[in-house]
Amino acid sequence: MASVGLGAVTGLYSTYSFQSAILIDNKIVYDNVKKSLEASSSEREGYTGVRSVVGGYKDLRLALVQIPPYPQAVVEVVSELYLLGARRIILIGRGYRLSRRLPPDTVLITMGAIPRDAVSQKIAPRGAPLLASQPLYSKVRGIASLRFPDIEWVQGLTVTLDSLRMKWVLPEAEDLVGTRGVFVADSLVAPLYALQYEYGNLEAVALITAFRQYSRVPTPIESPADAYSKLLDKEAKIQNILYTVALEALASRGEEG
Repeated sequence: MASVGLGAVTGLYSTYSFQSAILIDNKIVYDNVKKSLEASSSEREGYTGVRSVVGGYKDLRLALVQIPPYPQAVVEVVSELYLLGARRIILIGRGYRLSRRLPPDTVLITMGAIPRDAVSQKIAPRGAPLLASQPLYSKVRGIASLRFPDIEWVQGLTVTLDSLRMKWVLPEAEDLVGTRGVFVADSLVAPLYALQYEYGNLEAVALITAFRQYSRVPTPIESPADAYSKLLDKEAKIQNILYTVALEALASRGEEG
């Protein structure tokens, strides 16, 4: 095994062969969907909060990775996945609605991201647009609207923050509340899109559930507990569907070469 490289962040070996990856920030969803992969590897653990498995779907070979919901984690995980062979990546994450006019079960197909985090603007040229890969974005959008028309899909922008749970960070998004086309605040998307400047043949797109409403001061304790548990269950159910959309989009994009 001495000649085999190991990805310290993901725990994946360099001998694993895959061209695509799905990132999930939800432990419940990761545990649910990892069983769906064919001929999967044993689960690997890397840095704290990162778990990975490699398996197949149709003719697609991909890595499924659970990540912590922070920008730095995205950069480290995606950089390592790229070095291990991934060229197409779909992120499934969670965010906050910036508009009260959006339905409570909104899912954002993220066209682009506004960086208000600490790392994205250090990766991409300052002022450069952070956009989804158009070919992969088109695949996701088409499959989502055709297969799952009952979901409240929205296409637009997110503003990426360092955290969605710290009152000192959330005001960074306040000037964007009500801005046309900016629907969600998240903590993952901007660095993912920024890395497309670092790795010229990387394709990336993000699907973000926005079941929570933005608040300048986040609630430290969720109450009542049973209502929050129901929210988590509903969120996980929708993210399971988003995983299916991601699989189909990656498989379809892979067929095109």
